[in-house]
Amino acid sequence: MIRTDAFQLEFASDGKPASFKTVPGDKQLLNVGMPGIGFVIEDVAGNKMLLNDLSIHDGQLVAVSDNGHRKLFFVFGKQPNMLL
Repeated sequence: MIRTDAFQLEFASDGKPASFKTVPGDKQLLNVGMPGIGFVIEDVAGNKMLLNDLSIHDGQLVAVSDNGHRKLFFVFGKQPNMLL
């Protein structure tokens, strides 16, 4: 789970989003019945690689492919005029 002053984001064990809620207010912004497939990298040839191994290290969300060859790092920060 990632929680900021504006939102709370949770993921299922398969890397798919499970919940995306406003903070405060607890309003669900994700269609939990159709949450999407999660994090995917697509190359120029259209090949897709699912990044379904998620963890948090040093305040960053790390998404890794099954074979460990691809990683994405996400940092969440606050923007003064961000609206949800």
